[in-house]
Amino acid sequence: MHYWSWGADDCLYVVSCDGSNFGHPWARGALLKIKGTPPGHKVEQVSDFPGFEISDHNEQRRYPSGVLAVDNMLYVSVAEYVSDGHILFWPHYGVVAIMASDDGGKTWINIPDKDSTSRFLGPRYAAIQFVGFGPGYTQVPAALGDHVYGISNDDNWESGNHVFLARAPRDNITDRKNWEFCTGGDSWVAHEDMATPIFSDPGHVSHPDMVYNPVLKRYFLSIFSDCVVHSPATPNDTARKLWDKQTELQIYESPDIWGPWFLVYSESPWEGPDHAPYCPRMPGKWISEDGLSGTMIFSGDWMTTKEYYGLVTRSFRMIPITHPHATALPRHL
Repeated sequence: MHYWSWGADDCLYVVSCDGSNFGHPWARGALLKIKGTPPGHKVEQVSDFPGFEISDHNEQRRYPSGVLAVDNMLYVSVAEYVSDGHILFWPHYGVVAIMASDDGGKTWINIPDKDSTSRFLGPRYAAIQFVGFGPGYTQVPAALGDHVYGISNDDNWESGNHVFLARAPRDNITDRKNWEFCTGGDSWVAHEDMATPIFSDPGHVSHPDMVYNPVLKRYFLSIFSDCVVHSPATPNDTARKLWDKQTELQIYESPDIWGPWFLVYSESPWEGPDHAPYCPRMPGKWISEDGLSGTMIFSGDWMTTKEYYGLVTRSFRMIPITHPHATALPRHL
């Protein structure tokens, strides 16, 4: 999995999970720094977050997830999953902490204790990915105020049902009591169990990505899922034969961060029948000046032959159209 944020230094900061990078040892998570724009981009590993992993349990896994660059600070949330005994169904536990760095990711504070069972955020926000804006969290529409925004799917990593939205003051992100949760439109509450989804597609909602395109004045929501809907009731032998062999991609757009959402693009199976890519991302740094083209990041196959297991880039181009019901709907891309 890969999560991104556009740094104040004009670099992309990307969290990767479950792998090794450029000769570094295998790690549950690492922070990468990307300079430039594809195909001429350069990638280096900055940190493998030493000390953040959970004790070695088969029933629990801890990963770095959403990364956020605000001014000269970096933040990374730490997500935890628990096993329900199913080989491919890892339910969300929650975010156990949000780590912070003031030196570009070399060192970190607020690293959770490896045996901690406390939760900063619950299962609805376990895989929080921060909404992408400009470098150092600039170019945020004035209507959104001095907050940072994050989204997560619920249930499990690749076949949840909903996307939920949260926010926190940009100058006090690591203080849990300052977080608020969306209940529809610009309405917020302090209790996350009162949040309502901003997007729903039962069984087809993975860890999502959202970016604001200031040229088009649109938010783009990218989601993937397995072509075979996951269920913890599916026998393990059936799961091994069917799951994670093919995936599907959907991209949506909206004039508002909380929707409503309109379909831009759908592909199933994504990248064809012989691959299973996952976690699509649309970094704002790589969107063109006209707002219509750019480069996506996604994670390559992990259940097939694995020759594409890693950070993959793919260029795209959008074509503006006018929706046939334009009087009722915003312009659709």
